[in-house]
Amino acid sequence: MQEFRRFVRGPVGKVLLAAIILPFVISGFYGYFTGGGSGDVVAEVEGNKITRSMVNQRVERVRDMLRQQSPNIDPSMLDSFVRPEMVLEGLVNEQLILAAAQNANLAFSETQAARDIYQIPLFQENGKFSETRFERELRSRGMTPQSYIQGLRQDVIKEQYRSGFVATNFALPAELSEQRRLGEQVRDIRYVALDMNALRSEFTVTSEDVQAYYDENHAEFMRPEEFRISYVRLAAEDYADQVSVSDEDVAAEYQVRRSIMEESGAGAARKVAHILVEINGDRDLQQAQARASEAAQAIAAGASFADVAAEYSDDPGSANAGGDLGVVSKGALPEEMEEAIASLEPGMVSEPVITDAGVHLIKVSEAVREQDLPTLEALSEQIRADLKQGRAETLLNEDVARLEELLYEHSDMAVPAEQVGGRSPNHRMGCLVSPASATVCAPGSTGT
Repeated sequence: MQEFRRFVRGPVGKVLLAAIILPFVISGFYGYFTGGGSGDVVAEVEGNKITRSMVNQRVERVRDMLRQQSPNIDPSMLDSFVRPEMVLEGLVNEQLILAAAQNANLAFSETQAARDIYQIPLFQENGKFSETRFERELRSRGMTPQSYIQGLRQDVIKEQYRSGFVATNFALPAELSEQRRLGEQVRDIRYVALDMNALRSEFTVTSEDVQAYYDENHAEFMRPEEFRISYVRLAAEDYADQVSVSDEDVAAEYQVRRSIMEESGAGAARKVAHILVEINGDRDLQQAQARASEAAQAIAAGASFADVAAEYSDDPGSANAGGDLGVVSKGALPEEMEEAIASLEPGMVSEPVITDAGVHLIKVSEAVREQDLPTLEALSEQIRADLKQGRAETLLNEDVARLEELLYEHSDMAVPAEQVGGRSPNHRMGCLVSPASATVCAPGSTGT
């Protein structure tokens, strides 16, 4: 061992040691800066790559969904049940279906997707679509409007493809013949009708028979079980006279809502048309840019935007309508398109804009007049009612939590009802119900 140490410390040993260590150091730094390179791709389906990060994200999403549905589920069981291999198989199947749907020329435009989004109750307030709520719900899920719209389009296209198989059917000639034979069969039926009342006269039932039947079937003559219960009723409207909202509170809430509306671009909208040149299996980015340039040259030469859209655009939802996307507001289109739209005056056509969908030529045909944000006077009553409702619900939640604690400390409902009733006098105690009753109460004595 001592001789080996002397050898390592010598010039020859140091050179040999450096030759051994250097490849490991270089490979480590290379792997760090390249991030794993192509090794991060775990599958490729019809030219679409599935990366390890996509699989991990889907695994976590599925596990989160199961945790929400079953909060008490064992984590180890969850990890063993939702495995990356299973999720990868699902992603591969989705990509296969999507590729087959695209090869079959199935399409669902962004305009159609936007119309569907307007009808989703989750994104509505007071029965109307709310951009603020739409963006808030997507942010809470770690998504952008563009990614949500793209995912919705892909889901609809895949469902169209599945429905094509489900709604398709065929039958062999032998099966048709058997169905026809069965359908054309006839039957000769003969029957005799017996009158129950006519038969009753042939039998007699004595008191002894009745007593014997009763003794043998006691269970059929038992009255259903009943419960004597007590309950306390708490409702938010009972607290309305205990909360107040000042003019300062209303003004402060108005400023918060106004800031949110201004940040979301409320009222700002433009009427937009576009020409989409897709990037697909038959056309790469360079070819798409070249085709978009041809379309731009045709427009510059005097052709109308609508005619060029009908000839060049790959968006089936807008091509035959002159490329019209309707009136769009902030957040409805991909970020690259919104930046281009913001720089255009009515009648101008943009330079080619590249998005995930392809290359776009965009025209703003009209700048819709921005609507003024509602004034404090117009919203004050609604804001006051909302604040009162929220504060009343806060008091209600405090009493509910207090009531739950008191129920553990007392054997009946009397004391909890009195203590909670000091704030909410509208409580009721005592009722007699059957097991089919929908009233939810604390059980007391029982009776039959």
